[in-house]
Amino acid sequence: EAWFGDSFEPQLRSEIKDDSRGFYSSRDRERVQSEALIPIVIRNELSGFLALGSENPFHFYEELDSGFLTKMAGKLAIALENIFLWDRLKELSYKNPITGFYDRTYLEIALSREFERSKRYRNFLTCAIMCIDYFDNLDNTGEICRELFEELTPILSEACRSMDIVLHYDERKFFFIFPEASLESGNQIAERIRNRIENAKLDIPGLESVTASLGVASFP
Repeated sequence: EAWFGDSFEPQLRSEIKDDSRGFYSSRDRERVQSEALIPIVIRNELSGFLALGSENPFHFYEELDSGFLTKMAGKLAIALENIFLWDRLKELSYKNPITGFYDRTYLEIALSREFERSKRYRNFLTCAIMCIDYFDNLDNTGEICRELFEELTPILSEACRSMDIVLHYDERKFFFIFPEASLESGNQIAERIRNRIENAKLDIPGLESVTASLGVASFP
């Protein structure tokens, strides 16, 4: 980012010899004698740069009009932003609006991916499903259910490993995917989840605590 300054100006460099900033392989650095580095700016932040190189030492130089290259980088930035937004919207479509966890529509995608990875690398794969005990008693109190899920979200996130996948399967169930965890390890994670829920002091009027039950299965 320091190359472009606060105004994100293109960098046109001539006679660079073996001092390229945009090309890193030894073969490219030997061939590139001049280069143009055009910043790609998305929402006023530098997201990357477009690097063009030439074997001619003076193909790119400071006084060269970079207007066309800047316009090209601008169009590329728009295309990349649209891709990022689409990926973000696609990801949000798989997530529960209350907990932020993936919902059941993402289960097949995640489970298929992790199952294939487990087979390919011969790793364990363990899954668990969790039900909130006596959830039927809360069915007629929607606001309490919402507050309960909001309280459970950080508890579940902290009880799981960073690589684990938590899915809000339906209104009363959560599904967990524990990559590279044996049945023993999966049981330990599940027990940690159960204990933390049981010992949590909920800040919900009329509902001080809840318990949960979990079932665990492993492959292979």
